[in-house]
Amino acid sequence: MEEKRDSVYALALNCAKRHLPPAQFVNFYNELVNELYGSIINSSEDAKSEFKVDVYEELSGCLLRILESQPCMLLSDYVNEVLLVNYNTELAHRLFPKLYTIKNLSHLAVLLSKASAFFLDLNDKLLIDQICSDLSDLIIPCIFAVDFGAQSDQIVLAVAKFLRNVSSLSTNPISVTDIKTKDKIDIFMSQLAKANKLLYRKICHNFESIFKFDGVPSSDANEYSPNSLVSPSAVSPKFKGIPSATARGSNSVVSSSAKSQNGKLVRFCKNLWLNNKILNWSTNSRDFISDYGAIEAAIIVDAIAGSKSVEKVMTDLIETSFTSFAQFVSNKLYHQPNFNFYLLEKQWTIFITKQLPLHILECIPKSPESVVSALEDLDHKVVKVLKSYASDKDDSKTGGNDLFEDVPNKNMDIRHEFLKNLIILGCQPPSILNDYLREDHVVDTKSLLCNDTVVIRNAQGVKESISDFLRFIKEKIYALDVESLFDIVDSSMESNDSDIVQVLRKFDTLAASKQRELSEAFHEIFCESARTFDCKTFSKICCLMCFNLSHSLTTILTFVAPARFLAVATEFIDETWETHMKQSNAANDDIEPNTEFACFSYGLILIINITRLYNIPLVESMPSSFKLSSKSFTVKLLSSLGNITPQLDLYSTANSKETLENWVRDLFVNGSLSDSLIKYADARDITKLIPFIFKQSILSVEAGAIRDISTLTGGFEYFLQPFLIGGLLGIVFWSENYLTSLKTKNLSRELLDSIFEMFSSVLNPSTLNEESRPLHTLILRLNAVPILKAARTFLNQSASNYGIYSSDSIGGPKLESLISHLERICSTANLYSVEPGTLGSENGYLRKELPWCSFSLTAENSINGILNNQINSFWNMHSSTYYNLDYLFAFIDIMTPANFFEASLSSLRSKAFGSLRSNGRFRKTDKETSASLDYFFHFLVTHDLRRASDKVELLNFMTSLEEVDTNGLKLVVESNSQAKVEQPSDEDFDILFGEDTSIPGNETDIAINDTKTGDKSELKASIFLGSSFSIVLCDLLLDKKALLELSYIAQEEYEELKFLHDKYVEILRSDAV
Repeated sequence: MEEKRDSVYALALNCAKRHLPPAQFVNFYNELVNELYGSIINSSEDAKSEFKVDVYEELSGCLLRILESQPCMLLSDYVNEVLLVNYNTELAHRLFPKLYTIKNLSHLAVLLSKASAFFLDLNDKLLIDQICSDLSDLIIPCIFAVDFGAQSDQIVLAVAKFLRNVSSLSTNPISVTDIKTKDKIDIFMSQLAKANKLLYRKICHNFESIFKFDGVPSSDANEYSPNSLVSPSAVSPKFKGIPSATARGSNSVVSSSAKSQNGKLVRFCKNLWLNNKILNWSTNSRDFISDYGAIEAAIIVDAIAGSKSVEKVMTDLIETSFTSFAQFVSNKLYHQPNFNFYLLEKQWTIFITKQLPLHILECIPKSPESVVSALEDLDHKVVKVLKSYASDKDDSKTGGNDLFEDVPNKNMDIRHEFLKNLIILGCQPPSILNDYLREDHVVDTKSLLCNDTVVIRNAQGVKESISDFLRFIKEKIYALDVESLFDIVDSSMESNDSDIVQVLRKFDTLAASKQRELSEAFHEIFCESARTFDCKTFSKICCLMCFNLSHSLTTILTFVAPARFLAVATEFIDETWETHMKQSNAANDDIEPNTEFACFSYGLILIINITRLYNIPLVESMPSSFKLSSKSFTVKLLSSLGNITPQLDLYSTANSKETLENWVRDLFVNGSLSDSLIKYADARDITKLIPFIFKQSILSVEAGAIRDISTLTGGFEYFLQPFLIGGLLGIVFWSENYLTSLKTKNLSRELLDSIFEMFSSVLNPSTLNEESRPLHTLILRLNAVPILKAARTFLNQSASNYGIYSSDSIGGPKLESLISHLERICSTANLYSVEPGTLGSENGYLRKELPWCSFSLTAENSINGILNNQINSFWNMHSSTYYNLDYLFAFIDIMTPANFFEASLSSLRSKAFGSLRSNGRFRKTDKETSASLDYFFHFLVTHDLRRASDKVELLNFMTSLEEVDTNGLKLVVESNSQAKVEQPSDEDFDILFGEDTSIPGNETDIAINDTKTGDKSELKASIFLGSSFSIVLCDLLLDKKALLELSYIAQEEYEELKFLHDKYVEILRSDAV
């Protein structure tokens, strides 16, 4: 038996060494178990068998051995996959009672954390029922089988999260009948109150719905009431109560300089954390507040964290939010009058005016004074920036409906909108505007809305309040006529708008609670329609969201993560659609090509819209529970947008040539599409076939092979039918590239006119049926700005009689008509990173030049200049990055993480050791010289960690190098005392709000090496990390190790990189990111 146990153990270690995913390990595990124990299991079922072995007892021992063998996250994943994902009650009954026999309980904490994450996304009803059936008799008694008074905070917090998530699976309270278990729960709750009072408060709030004590003497009914706490809840996971006199005495030894540095680092990390959460659509997670509250304790690890109440955490969050937003807009790149000039700017305004009030409602609804205190404590420079920013925006507004029409807009800034939304939610009295902002102006408080009721105008033009908003949404969507939706593009708010369109038109003005309710309702209807293949409802939801009326889609994605919509839409396109089509063909069912093919197109439009407009990568954003096929049609389509291959290769048939001939014959010769051609058409093929035909037609005209284009344009009319319009996706993205290249060919005006007439026939048709209009508009919006930029290059400036500047342009009627149409399409859309002045002409004068990309990175500054400013910001330890996070990430994409890391590190090393020694190296013991590295590495980890769910995989990747044989190399840390590097005074706010960080004449000459890091190992093959600093660090460490073994470098050089690698891992493990 020992050999068999060793085989299972060895399998796990080998799989972990090769970084095989848990699902693949389970396949090997099942095969091995069947091979080793299959005969025993079969014989145990035979009543005549005399030799019986408890197989599950053996396997439980194997799993525990695997779990505690070494600190590897992947091994915990393997145990979690066997124990819970593939739940077996027999195995669970053997393993759960042994959990606390593990010597290193930190391994158990990791397992419980992974189980908690698994429970959070679990929706398999059969598996939920199996787990719930064992909760009362097995899982809970075993989890609470130890005295938590002697356990570490790590175990207490892991158990708390496990309890919270596993209890959410059960619709009934967990029955507890054992008095000992009840006592252990009491001790556990006491320890949790000390470790993390915010989490304690959450569990207390639902305590009666979690546990039911049968036959056990119950404590006072209010024992676990949230209001029973003597002091406010402490949010810090490191909470230790009130410091003793000894502790206070030891704390006083800490120098004021160290305290100042710690305070600045905490400010920096909170700013970075908040910006990253907003940038990556993570501000609606249920642990958002508790995670924010844990940042300070995670950074100041040597300090004793005092009792920090929820009120204090929320007050701090409010101050940090407004200060960080002021730092954000103070950047000159964002001093643009357009309110929606950058996407991150819009995300910030949604967070402060909508999501932050909701967090206040949920955490401190009865503490209005905390909000006022936070606003009054804002630095006067922050207030000045907010007022200036609002003034710039007000000057650019051309109208629109305000949330409070009777309240004047003048002199109002984002603080006012924040307070207005708190008033609507009942968290502040209406008088707060006059009481708090009395120096600005006085408003009539009677005109302020004090509830979140939604009001619309009915068919008779009378205002009507919606009582049941959720039912209203569902009913109106199902009753909506999607064919009439094209009217909402050009129309203003009209009484003839459908009710749901009315709500979306004023979505910005809805209360945050109603915005969240609508967002969740949309997602629910979207999922249900995709699951049941309800094409009409699916199309309606996609259409309503893609129009983004009043930035409704942007707001919806802040409440429901984009990945949740993308996963459902991708599964619908890749699997549900194909399955339904095969079933329909097998049963010879009649399909409705207009309805079902249009539905397919709407799904693709939504996916492209989210991934392109919001710059969200499809593959990387997928939830861990979603298995994306390697043959995914959606992935292939997104990766090939803008490229039409010279050879046609269809998805559904091997004979693409014959299919092409049939379509060309019907389109351009017969003048109509045959029934058989329509019946056997595949929506996936349409996305390739239509663009291919259009491209070959254009190229034939360009080459002079076809002169009469009337036949071609006549055939193109079929491209605009609802069941073929999905092919327009390829045309729209290819047009940009083709027109850009066409400008360089010096073709005749006659030939250009023919080409633009062909483009106009599909991009600006004279007529469209009602079903195609919304589809055509949405498809054209996806790439209208680049096409507009390319088309404008063909306009010729006319010369005036006086030889001076003229605003008239000549480009031919078809070209000018196409440009006008594209400008109209852009002007009616809520686009980001595009200045309105570039989208049209004003008073007959030429438009501003459209940018080639979102950020003109090097238009005014060189790469060295940008890098110098940011490195100086790290070195001077400012509480914010010099440039905004989205700008910096775009800059790193251009420069590459490897060059950014090596150039920054070299510069920081030069600043730290330049005046001391020429060959200085960063060491763990040199805290003074490496202080700036904390800022630098928190930024690096933030760049790599876009989603909290990626943390485990990233840790697995970074710690995998620990398994590499070091050949006995012992890292000797030198303790040479270093001279103290003088730190500049804290002029943080002055620098962040307009002053340059660089000192004239003191810029560092940054050497950017064009290094190429090869694929050193198979580690990164199994983990999709993209362009990240983690890969750079691991590759460099492997390089240095190899060079050290060959004696090509000194030991100190390897030690420095090992120290930097460990610092990255240390920060990644902490709660500060």
